[in-house]
Amino acid sequence: MKYPQEIIERIRDRADIVEVIGEDVDLKQKGSNFSGFSPFNDEKTPSFVVSPQKRIYKDFSSGRSGNVFTWLMEFHGMNFIEAVRSLAKKYGITLPDITSQEETHKYAKEELAFKAARAAAEYFIKKLHEREGKVALSYFINRGFTDDTIKAFMLGYAPDSWNALSDELIKQGFSEENLLDAGLIIKRDDGGFYDRFRGRAIFTIRDFLGKPIGFGARQLIDDKNSPKYINSPQTIIYDKSKVLYGLAEGKNAIRNKGEAILVEGYADVITLYQAGIENVVASSGTALTDQQIKLLKRYSKKLFIIYDSDKAGVSAAEKGVEIALANALEPLIVRLPEGEDPDSLVKESGSKALHFFLKDAVNFVDFKVANRKKSASLATPGEKADLVREIAKVVATIPDKLQHHFYLRRAATLLDLSESQLEHVYKEKSEYSVAENKQTVPVRELKKENRGTLIREETKSFEEVTIGETLHKIPSYVANEVKKEELIILKILVTRDNPLFLIESKYDLMHDDFETELGRQLFSKIYEIAHDHDDVFDTVIAGEGLDPTERDILSSIALPIFEISKKWEDMSQNADINPEQLMEDAVQRLRLSKMKRELHEINESMRDNPGSVSSDLLRRQVELQNKITAFSIKNAPEESASE
Repeated sequence: MKYPQEIIERIRDRADIVEVIGEDVDLKQKGSNFSGFSPFNDEKTPSFVVSPQKRIYKDFSSGRSGNVFTWLMEFHGMNFIEAVRSLAKKYGITLPDITSQEETHKYAKEELAFKAARAAAEYFIKKLHEREGKVALSYFINRGFTDDTIKAFMLGYAPDSWNALSDELIKQGFSEENLLDAGLIIKRDDGGFYDRFRGRAIFTIRDFLGKPIGFGARQLIDDKNSPKYINSPQTIIYDKSKVLYGLAEGKNAIRNKGEAILVEGYADVITLYQAGIENVVASSGTALTDQQIKLLKRYSKKLFIIYDSDKAGVSAAEKGVEIALANALEPLIVRLPEGEDPDSLVKESGSKALHFFLKDAVNFVDFKVANRKKSASLATPGEKADLVREIAKVVATIPDKLQHHFYLRRAATLLDLSESQLEHVYKEKSEYSVAENKQTVPVRELKKENRGTLIREETKSFEEVTIGETLHKIPSYVANEVKKEELIILKILVTRDNPLFLIESKYDLMHDDFETELGRQLFSKIYEIAHDHDDVFDTVIAGEGLDPTERDILSSIALPIFEISKKWEDMSQNADINPEQLMEDAVQRLRLSKMKRELHEINESMRDNPGSVSSDLLRRQVELQNKITAFSIKNAPEESASE
């Protein structure tokens, strides 16, 4: 089996060797190259070098070197075909059926289109520096672009001629079909054709590896009958929804900083890059897409979004934020002064001015609330409720569940929501999570009103309920290894609707609040289930995602519920067995026990090492003593009036 050479070359061109090797080796940029410690030998000084320009690596300690295919073969033990397939899959390249002439012809067409686009870019660059290109060169110079910047971004000029470009490329051996495939010409009804770009300043659009794939052409004279910009159409080599302008130039800076700046236009990118802000890209004349975010996520964890402050810009920013959040990229919105864009701001006030606004960037909740207040769209309870639902729906798409609490809490603060209202927000978010989850939890035979068969009809005290009849169904090794306070908390979390509210908002429960190892393990499992499923109880009973032991333990904890009626709601009316009070008491007792244990350890340490007691340790000792005393006073029994 052998893939055509043009397929191998395309994969080599598309694969980012720094990205591929960087998944296995910690690489740091040094000049135009990247270096790290040898993955083949132990060494104290880094001698492993990767060159993104040459697309090779060299390990000076072992003498090994090669390209991206060689790396997968030497480091991961793949054969050549496996390496080709692995890289093709990673970079979204469909491998052809090598027995199909049609597939082979398709790849040959694409390669010729790439070459035609490259030839066109070189032609436009050449014309920019000739006499007829002075008008375009003056335009670039007036925008403040230096000669180095013009060269780096492959800026050019398309002659004001119907066939100047096509005549030149056909002279070089390209066919009419090649030029059509590259989007360089437009076919007339009579069968002839003419150049798409004429008499305009040219911005070369490149893929993330720097290969020309399309063009943006700007008008040089005011003509109301002609659009200011003409862009390349969708072609076999250019899909604007998958391209970020400036990524070829800025990806190393984005990778090093771990953050990218998204702007709207070509000039914004170039001006910022020239001012030393190199981690900048634009979305190539389209609204931000899922594919663009996935591409950017290879290099960055954080995204600063700068859009115009008009209604269209705000709407675009909000949509971009939602896509970024759903793809686990942290978005922050930068708000510039009215009438300013990145290009004008940096030209007038310098790069420091932009850095100031970057530091003042806000998360999507702050942005949404501020915009609604600005447009007076929060005047009624209904409008506020709509915004809360909108925020909850976006939060539900975020893969990192730990971020949910932060964003919902922030919304509650900005909108002045009460605890009960915030609880409803969590429920709303959970409903969206389930609705949008393809693997929704099926309806169980065991309904909510039947959960927890009646244990006793008469009222029980706290101690009797937790230690008496309700624990006899729990395996003895569980009851012996988990504190009763932990059991109460776990039981309520399993059986209560919306346990995330209790965990994240009301009590801010954490793994180390539990004293026993088994208690910590069970809490972590419940927390995990609560993030992925609307109903923890149903999931536990069904055993979804649980091993048999986990299912048995959690089921045994869930089923003998502390009830004197068939519903938790009814039970809350009984003063003797109120689940909310049980939970509150259990959490406080656990935290008191934790404080006492820490205080004991501090006292022991101070007794054993009296000469090395730090001021921090003394402060912590006093702090704990005060907290324990305050807790004891707060929970002391009230004296009767007669006493």
